[in-house]
Amino acid sequence: MKITFNVICKTVFGQNLFVNIAQKEIALQYTENFLWRCEVEIPLAEHLQYSYIIKNQNVVLSEDREEHILEIEKDAKNLVIFDEFLFLNFAKPFYTKPFSECYFSNQKAENQILEKKAVNFDVELPALEKDLCIGISGNCEKLGNWNDFLPLKRTKLFHNFLSINFSDLPQNFEFKFLVFNKKTNQILRWENSENRTVRIAQEADYLQYSTQFRGQNQWKAAGVAVPVFSLRSGQDWGVGEFSDLKLLADWAVKTEQKIIQILPINDTTATYSNSDSYPYKANSVYALHPLYLNVLEVGKLADKTRQKFYEKERKKLNIKPFVDYAAVYKLKWAYLSEFFTQKGIENLANDDFREFFSKNSHWLLPYAVFCCMRDSYGTLDFEKWGDFAVYSQQKINDFAEKNAEKVGLYYFAQFHLAKQLSEARQYLHSHGVALKGDLPIGISAQSVDAWISPSLFNLAKCAGAPPDDFSETGQNWFFPTYNWENMAKDGYNWWKQRFANMAEYFDAFRIDHILGFFRIWEIPKTAKWGLLGYFNPALPLSINEIESYGVKFDVEHFTKPFITQDIVNQLFGENCSSVVEIFFDAYSSHCGNDLLRFKKAFDTQQKLIQNFPKKKFKNSADEVLKNLLRLHCEVIFIEDLNKKNHFHPRISLLKSYACNSLQYADKQAFERLYNEFYFVRHNEFWRENALRKLPILLSATNMLVCGEDLGMVPDSVPEVMQKLHILSLEIQRMPKNPAEEFINSNHTPYFSVCSTGTHDMSPIRAWWVENNEQTQRFYNSMLQIYGAAPENCTPEIVEKIVSEQFRGNSMFAIIPLQDYMAMESSTANPDFQSERINNPDNPDNFWCYRMHLTLEELLQAEKLNNRLKMCVEYNR
Repeated sequence: MKITFNVICKTVFGQNLFVNIAQKEIALQYTENFLWRCEVEIPLAEHLQYSYIIKNQNVVLSEDREEHILEIEKDAKNLVIFDEFLFLNFAKPFYTKPFSECYFSNQKAENQILEKKAVNFDVELPALEKDLCIGISGNCEKLGNWNDFLPLKRTKLFHNFLSINFSDLPQNFEFKFLVFNKKTNQILRWENSENRTVRIAQEADYLQYSTQFRGQNQWKAAGVAVPVFSLRSGQDWGVGEFSDLKLLADWAVKTEQKIIQILPINDTTATYSNSDSYPYKANSVYALHPLYLNVLEVGKLADKTRQKFYEKERKKLNIKPFVDYAAVYKLKWAYLSEFFTQKGIENLANDDFREFFSKNSHWLLPYAVFCCMRDSYGTLDFEKWGDFAVYSQQKINDFAEKNAEKVGLYYFAQFHLAKQLSEARQYLHSHGVALKGDLPIGISAQSVDAWISPSLFNLAKCAGAPPDDFSETGQNWFFPTYNWENMAKDGYNWWKQRFANMAEYFDAFRIDHILGFFRIWEIPKTAKWGLLGYFNPALPLSINEIESYGVKFDVEHFTKPFITQDIVNQLFGENCSSVVEIFFDAYSSHCGNDLLRFKKAFDTQQKLIQNFPKKKFKNSADEVLKNLLRLHCEVIFIEDLNKKNHFHPRISLLKSYACNSLQYADKQAFERLYNEFYFVRHNEFWRENALRKLPILLSATNMLVCGEDLGMVPDSVPEVMQKLHILSLEIQRMPKNPAEEFINSNHTPYFSVCSTGTHDMSPIRAWWVENNEQTQRFYNSMLQIYGAAPENCTPEIVEKIVSEQFRGNSMFAIIPLQDYMAMESSTANPDFQSERINNPDNPDNFWCYRMHLTLEELLQAEKLNNRLKMCVEYNR
């Protein structure tokens, strides 16, 4: 059989196109206007498979997303194929789980048999709603002479098919595809490109024309973002539960929303106190948090008196305006423990549990023993666990065998948590709602994962973030950074298993701080503030490189805190004498400057915090400590811990006392060095670093991937995210262009998620009163309303802000629940300052926000729901 390939492929000089067919790689020849051609002879076949690749010399640059499969008759002798190859396949996100398993799961995959002596059109247009179809119109009678059109039939997922006999078409013809409403037959849009052309070769038996619809996809959806713990229903125990997601899905359906986004839901139990409320500090990347278990769905106690006791305590917790984390956990765990004593062992003997254990034992067994050790030793610090300080599979097997009831309770909890979350996800899918999870960038240094595989983590270092809009001192998350070299040795298996586990529950996920896959902000354990960190991996500067900028390297001045008596007087006022006496020694540098140096007991930030004499400063203690921590950051360079005599410019150094003490010429030189180091030097280096691992990691899942790409974003990040089909995050108050104060939602990329804010930010109404001048500019420039901005943000203004997000260009607009409720006065929380979930500037933040209405009340809030539904329908 002879096959003639005609492929449109927009290559550049040096790139070549090949087709893989019949176990051969055959080069196509370039003709003109990006058209590549070749002829291939293969044995007769009914089932034809082929795919394209692009190479530069022997390096593969791009490959087809999937193989092309054609069904033809045995006697076919001549097949002509017209295809298109796109470097960036913009259809790929539509083949992820939200679309294939939720929104369009009813579209069956069928391969169409090609008709002989006919042009067989196969057109791909993802996410076409059920009342819309593709048609074809052209410059001949069969195609309607541009006045009428023929409909195509939907076949496999997102593909549309039509066969037209050669005899009904001229040898050369022009045409375009279009979208029409099959109920009204009205044309809604045409392809936004030049007319397509086809020439039918006389000798052809078959002609296959495969393509994508030319024009931006118009599918858009709205969604809601809310932590599970923030949900409230009439039957809760003072905290949201997985079963509450069903009620939230009912509300989403009522208001035409298609996705629910939640925060991490893994177990964070460490001290059984409110400090465990931080959802990004999990003690296992697999185990779900017992807090979210609906214990009444697990079963009721045989002792009716005890059941009544728990019901009474449940009601007390459920009326609280916040999540009383410690009290809720204590009550739920006590109930579950009692029920487990009553019927738990019996439950662990059933087939459903055995299947669950068999599938999850690789993490479940170590997790259960880990929890037992935490409770036995009273700490998560496994270095204090005696014989269990170093992980041993044999030891944990022996422990589990001897303590079957203790570990069984944790098995039991995880089994029911997985069951309830799976049921919630199935309920969401049955209502056309997808579930989006959150992947924390770090793991706790005192977690099961660090205990089992310490070689995969840099346990002596902490991850965090440089200073940004959230925190002027940077953030220290106190997570170990990843040892990527060790992780790569088994093909990143730790990550692949983690993604596979997430895919059991989620359709999409947000990568928290995706910049960490390019480089992470790494902070020594001796430091408290993120200001004393630097990027890893990075290219630190040698002394020769520093001096090439015209600066003489001064190790004392540049790498030790620059502290003078004048600075101390300015910062500490009436406390300055006490501060100098307690914390500093006098020191004269070789340059003749009279400087102060921290005493040994206070010469790191962590030592300072541990040894700080709080009683000596009474009411001013917090301010004194804060300013002393600031003085530790008065350095110009930080030496790389792994590369001696190589240095990183301290982040934000241009604002420091140390930099301002320099001569004008030196300051100018440092500004050049700083800008080139942070904004030029690493772009290609970080791009290559991300592309070494991200494609491998993401290939382990078919979830839709979204990246939280806020903060100090290298230029290489958007390019890599686009290449890997990772949706970006667009927050109106956090523009990525430094020349802009706010994002115009019409200018966001289509493959993105836009929002009014994140859990790290104030909801709209609280933000409105934080900076009157900024609010005024937003009111006039973004809302296009003249005059003075009102003192408080009214429901009408909130609605306008939300509507602007819906009207924007992003594929998804996912809005915090607090902002939705603020669109109507009857559902708005009177205490809007209580609605913020996290303040990144406070490392001890208590994550306890709880919606003030119940989900049942929200479902009955007709004014809000009708208004929101209209906003979604009109704009999305």
